[in-house]
Amino acid sequence: MRFDKKIGMLLIITAAFLAPLVLGSYSILVLSEIFVTALFALSLNFVLGYGGMLQFHQAVFLGVSAYAYALFVLHNGSLIVGAILGPIIAVLFGTVMGVFLVRLSGIYFGMLTLALGQLVWAVVFRWYSFTGGGNGIPSIPLPGFLSTSTERYEATLIIFLVSAFLLYKIINSPFGLLLRATGENDTRAESIGANTKTIRLAGLILSSFFAGISGISYVIYSQSVSPDILYWKKSAEILVICLVGGIYTFSGPIIGSVVIVLITTIASQYTEHIAFILGIILLVSVLFMPEGIVGSIKKRIGDRIAADKKYK
Repeated sequence: MRFDKKIGMLLIITAAFLAPLVLGSYSILVLSEIFVTALFALSLNFVLGYGGMLQFHQAVFLGVSAYAYALFVLHNGSLIVGAILGPIIAVLFGTVMGVFLVRLSGIYFGMLTLALGQLVWAVVFRWYSFTGGGNGIPSIPLPGFLSTSTERYEATLIIFLVSAFLLYKIINSPFGLLLRATGENDTRAESIGANTKTIRLAGLILSSFFAGISGISYVIYSQSVSPDILYWKKSAEILVICLVGGIYTFSGPIIGSVVIVLITTIASQYTEHIAFILGIILLVSVLFMPEGIVGSIKKRIGDRIAADKKYK
């Protein structure tokens, strides 16, 4: 079974790299959005699904990273340094916010993330002289090797693959097991000697780092930034993606990103009420697939295998 999964993943990755040869520019742009969104969703699910932390404003880390790159490039001109600086700024924000967040749990944790995230959005939105305010920063320069749409697509794909691989390794590492144990029951985790506050803080920092990387990927994809990427609505959309895909599985946020991006892309051609459509999708998911798409499929397969064993 593992061999089959590896072959399937290899075929999907190969097809993704060959996609520009057969797809048009618009389809490639949609695929780029899927990769950016999937990485962002994975960064949220790292603390939500595995760490059990109600992170309601993950967009703040994507946004500050994207803005850090854009502002640094515009004022200093170093594109590569700007790309490195973005995730570092996201980690700084994640560390400062995490120091306060790890003292709370449950809904109080979630509400504080929402409040701090909206505070950052308000600063960016109103600081016209520095961030451009509501107008954002259009036409952000990119390195010369990202001059064509195909090169930008391949960059977002490579960033996604490398980041997803690293996240998978971290989740299945000893630290990842401790994070999952803390998320499932922090009292039991403490009883075996785990420092749950430190583990949760480390989880938030890692989550902010990968969200920061997705911020750089977002700039490569869109070549612009605006306060919208810092607004709570962006975080709500990515939360819906994780829930629809399945927050207790690694591939859930990826599948959720594919489904939601494709549905919203098609729906946007006919209506402006995308939020309403997302609400309907979430409602259907909660009622009929509470474990998410991937979680529900795994449960059905597990039930079928168990039934076959019982029958035999």
